[in-house]
Amino acid sequence: MTSLYFPGGTPVYAKCISALSSPNLTTDERQDEILQCLGSTLDETMSGVNTFYLIYAASLVFYMQAGFAMLCAGSVRLKNVQNTMMKNLLDACGASLGYYSVGFAFAWGSSNLPGQQSTVDSSSTSFIGTTNFFLTETDEKAFFLFQYAFAATSATVVVGTLAERCQMVAYLCYSVFLTSFVYPVVVRSIWNTEGFLSSHNDDNSISDVGVGVIDFSGGLVVHVTGGLTALIAAYILGPRKGRFVEVDGKWKCRDFPGHSVALKVSGLRNAAHFYQLEDILLIFLVVAKQYLIVDEAFNCEKCGMISFCNFSHFANQTDQSVKYQPSHVQTTTLKVLGTLILWFGWYGFSTGSTYFITTTRKAFLAQNAAVNTTLAAAGGTMTSLLVNAWLVERHTGETEFNLSDALFGCLSGLVSITNGCAYVDSWAAFIIGMVSGIIYLGGTKLLVKARIDDAVDAIPTHMFCGLWGTVAVGLFAVPDYLRMTHEDIEYGGWFYNVDNGRLLGCQMIGILFVVGWVSAFMLPFFGLLHYLGWLRADRLEEIVGLDISYHGGISGRTQSDDNDDDASRQEHLDAYFERKRLRRESSRNNLRRRVIDRLTDSLHRQDVSMIPSESNENINNTPAASEEVGRDSVISSEDTWQSNAGVGGNHP
Repeated sequence: MTSLYFPGGTPVYAKCISALSSPNLTTDERQDEILQCLGSTLDETMSGVNTFYLIYAASLVFYMQAGFAMLCAGSVRLKNVQNTMMKNLLDACGASLGYYSVGFAFAWGSSNLPGQQSTVDSSSTSFIGTTNFFLTETDEKAFFLFQYAFAATSATVVVGTLAERCQMVAYLCYSVFLTSFVYPVVVRSIWNTEGFLSSHNDDNSISDVGVGVIDFSGGLVVHVTGGLTALIAAYILGPRKGRFVEVDGKWKCRDFPGHSVALKVSGLRNAAHFYQLEDILLIFLVVAKQYLIVDEAFNCEKCGMISFCNFSHFANQTDQSVKYQPSHVQTTTLKVLGTLILWFGWYGFSTGSTYFITTTRKAFLAQNAAVNTTLAAAGGTMTSLLVNAWLVERHTGETEFNLSDALFGCLSGLVSITNGCAYVDSWAAFIIGMVSGIIYLGGTKLLVKARIDDAVDAIPTHMFCGLWGTVAVGLFAVPDYLRMTHEDIEYGGWFYNVDNGRLLGCQMIGILFVVGWVSAFMLPFFGLLHYLGWLRADRLEEIVGLDISYHGGISGRTQSDDNDDDASRQEHLDAYFERKRLRRESSRNNLRRRVIDRLTDSLHRQDVSMIPSESNENINNTPAASEEVGRDSVISSEDTWQSNAGVGGNHP
């Protein structure tokens, strides 16, 4: 049997036996020494297990950044892919700096961290922390990592909403500001033992109403905060160019397909000039399926690959006006990949919020959270898919199963269950997910009517469904599950206590606080950025794509708009590069002016110093002479610079 060791490498048995070396110990004293030795061993072991558990959960939550990146990449046009990826990276970096420096201190400073021995009275209340800046005087580094991953997730919600039209400097400023101040105050108010709305504070400000706000994994704290920020930013920033157009006095919403779908071919003969190999193969596939005989198109028995013997004949018969979209599969793949990565990371989001795993209660809450997360995602997916198919069939007479709606319905279910994943039964989790799918569909329609442009539907997914999840806790929370973390609570959700709506009332108060707090700071923040001209990208830069203007190029063929032809795209590009050339020339001219000014001053001082002192005084006292000296110096310096630099000739 494998021996159990202390961290230093000493076997537990030998360590405990050495504690009994004194011959003067009685039997009871020996038993007490053995129990103390075993107890300390178990404490150290459980501490290590819990630390690893929290680090692993934090890793899963951080991995969600990859999911958000893939989801955004499949939703934006090719000309903005690099820019969107860069903003996803800046989220992680900006959030780490902001939360490390002051954010963690504002959220958790001067208070008891979960699992720590109580050093602060749990009945005290404070609005913001005042210690532990830059992680000083704290050893809970794993807890910081977990909370940082949550902060970065809240900031990442806004990436897709502002895609294709937001400046880089504005996004970096927003990311740092949100994670260093706005989000930490929400965390402290609802999760901290000193929060004035916290259910873990024995003397919170709403104790007369109920136990406090219940938010197990951050549906209100993380997702509503990020979703509401996205709504404010999208409203001030405005929609993308051409997103909403007025036709016959009515506003119509144009679909902007993902980057691969936006690629188009005018005929098939020019495809090889700018499409990648997989795109060309996909063209052959579709042609073979639609226009050729299957036996001739697929010769798997002979060579195991597609035979393109008849493709050249078809290409010669193809009219040049044919439009084809070769990479729809690629875009769908990115969205599906991003959604599945997010679903996987959500298990760390939900189960990691127990913070520990070595007690029976915590283990039960963790496994209950994992199961409910799965069922809610399934409920949201199925409802969104089937309801949308039913609506399309009612309007068009044909049934259409939209994959995009199914994917975002899945995410909506995950968001809605986040608040109460550990506190509701499995049947309730499925119902919560089903309702979230309907809320998502309605939320997207509402944004379109309000002409608010959300490139990845982050607002209905995170804000609307996060609000629903907060309310759902007040309806479906099981009293016995709540007592596992709130021993003094005597009631649960409204469905379990129809005559007692105290928990539902606390949830509504929490919603009002988060909406008011985030709006009070993010509205003037984005308004200031807009006033300074730091928020929205230049119109021409938006047309040609942010990849060119910020990153020097794009990873594929350039397109300025979905419906623009090649001539229009080239016209916009020519205009952009011409303006860029003029700016560079203006910058060089400014540099030349500064050089001339310095030479002028230098020559003027040199001419004045060569004049005798007596004559110098007379000259300086004569205004005309002084002006003449200055004029001669300027002319001399300009002539000298032009002759040396070649101005007027072939100087670039």
